[in-house]
Amino acid sequence: MECKEFVKSLADPFHCRNCRRTLQEHESNGALESDRFDFITVILDRSGSMQQVKNKTIEGFNAYLDEQRSAGKALFTLVQFDDEYEVLYDAAPIDIVEHRTAANYQPRGSTALLDAIGRAVAATSEQVSKLSVKPKCILVSVITDGLENASVEFCGEKGRRQIFQMIEERKKEGWQFFFIGAEPKAIEDAVQEYGFSASHTTSYAVAAPDEAFALLSRANIASRAGLNCGFGSQGNSNQPSRGNSGRPSSKTKRRRANDV
Repeated sequence: MECKEFVKSLADPFHCRNCRRTLQEHESNGALESDRFDFITVILDRSGSMQQVKNKTIEGFNAYLDEQRSAGKALFTLVQFDDEYEVLYDAAPIDIVEHRTAANYQPRGSTALLDAIGRAVAATSEQVSKLSVKPKCILVSVITDGLENASVEFCGEKGRRQIFQMIEERKKEGWQFFFIGAEPKAIEDAVQEYGFSASHTTSYAVAAPDEAFALLSRANIASRAGLNCGFGSQGNSNQPSRGNSGRPSSKTKRRRANDV
């Protein structure tokens, strides 16, 4: 167990009796502990199909945000996407992030899912690289009710490979990626083609995005506490079949309308 308090001894008043560190080293460590924080990125679907569950999406996100605030210090990035990509907060202290409302969350357009993931991961990487103190953990979460159908920058087979590589590389650095989708096919694609771990994906009833955010909040809080169990401990993980490498096999590769 880490020594928390400097304990002097008569024999050696300059070093802690328990851990042998100096008083200055004790104080320095305490300052670092008080500065520890997490980095959270949320990629929120705002496409037209979310209109029918707009109010529940707002309620769910706001409850999620409040719970993450209560879990400790964090920098927070929030992006909304449809066929456009909007950055609402970029590495902002979580305490200043505002709730979603009917005015600032207005579903529209189609679903450029891969563009949103690719751009958000790249932006998070850039912000993390600028930090003098590194986060305890880095979490990237996607919540969507539909399938990719409008990406331009990360499109087709090439775009999917790029996303897969980005996510795989950052998982090796300790990042955790979460994917919640209302479409079973979206969950399958997230694991087989985009690089999300099966344990970190789950589905939700299309009419209940508020419940999806509740699942995500519990999983994120567990990760912030030092666990890496994804949704597995909640008994609701959706784990499509995959090859040994986690990459799509030749049998699972499919051509789409936007393939290039």
